[in-house]
Amino acid sequence: MGKEKVVLNSHGELEAFFSNVDKDSFLDDKGAVIIENFEFNFDIILPFKLKVQGGLSDINRYFRSSKNKFMSCAFTEDVTVIDCGFEMFFESNCVFEKEVKIISRSTNLSFKNSKINRLNLEGATFGGAGKEGGKLRLKKCEVGFSNFKNAKFYSIVDFYNTTFLENVIFNKTDFLNLVILSATTFKKNALFTYTLLNDKVIMRNTVFEKGLDLSLAIIKGDLALFDIKLSSKPYKVIANTLSEDEYEDSVANTGEIPIHNKQETFRLLKMYFAIVHNVPESLKYKRLEKETYQVNLRNKEGTIENRLERFNLWLNDFSSKHSTSYGRAFVFTIVIGWLFFYFSLISTKSFEFSLIPTRWALSEGAKYFAQFMIPTHSFKYMDDNVVLSNWFYIFDFIGRLFVGYGVFQFIQAFRKYK
Repeated sequence: MGKEKVVLNSHGELEAFFSNVDKDSFLDDKGAVIIENFEFNFDIILPFKLKVQGGLSDINRYFRSSKNKFMSCAFTEDVTVIDCGFEMFFESNCVFEKEVKIISRSTNLSFKNSKINRLNLEGATFGGAGKEGGKLRLKKCEVGFSNFKNAKFYSIVDFYNTTFLENVIFNKTDFLNLVILSATTFKKNALFTYTLLNDKVIMRNTVFEKGLDLSLAIIKGDLALFDIKLSSKPYKVIANTLSEDEYEDSVANTGEIPIHNKQETFRLLKMYFAIVHNVPESLKYKRLEKETYQVNLRNKEGTIENRLERFNLWLNDFSSKHSTSYGRAFVFTIVIGWLFFYFSLISTKSFEFSLIPTRWALSEGAKYFAQFMIPTHSFKYMDDNVVLSNWFYIFDFIGRLFVGYGVFQFIQAFRKYK
């Protein structure tokens, strides 16, 4: 059985409680202070700042000079975590119902299996140049609102298996060391707005359920991406043209992603996977980039050039999923070839349209169709007694173009893993 729950409603009750307890009962065998199964119903600053008087002198000294570990604790009001000379841990289902504000840290701070309603790190500095401390770890946590604006991390940041429920904006955040986002889930948009990524960023099995914006990130280090989950359909964006103020507000405050940023993000991912020779993933993001560009073009003025560009992209998608599906390219080539072959055939005086199967010249049609599917076939590939019309030449010529296009798309898709 765990320890009996202790409910404290004011700072005075906190001091009174610790003035009447044996300090050794709160120390583990390594000298760390263990605060287990407490409920704090008042605004609190951590580590504790207790008035040094009477029986409080020893416990106050331990709070300020030893590791603090909070386990199965509930904080119903705001919590402020300030710098101190030792590590702090929150574990075993600690719950923060209001805001956790972290000023700055020169030593490590860890949250594990905890729920944080609001996480505020605005302007905070973790660690320092040439120092090893100041690591921030959130492992298997659930975070609601978060604020990383102007935060600076000299040490490792680890959000392993943590779920962020709201939009996450790393706005002008400096990550100067390793960033671990393995198994991290972003339920809404994740934006790296003017974010400095100075060292390696590891995303393994990272899930972006809505959208990701890397377009404004300053990537000086390396990206290590493995099996990230990001698709286009749930990736909601702002498709309208934005003023400069509207654009800045969306990427820095509201967490909405402009469509240009979506397209650029897919382009960056395409380039990254191409550089590391991960061809399947590179092709995936190449296709998503072009699909986004199609949507982008639909929101622009409908000039002739714009319409031709949209048709070109649509045809690439329809025929082969932008050179990624040889199965679709094969079906497209056969169907489009049969369509123009059929129209060229019935435009002659020797064949006519009929819905009666017994009147279909299947054997002759199959023989002629096989020759038609060779783009360089002669106009006179049929018997000499077949009288050709002007329409025959038109349909035959257009058919050659589409069949040749389909064959090219099939070859491109078939060689996609080259």
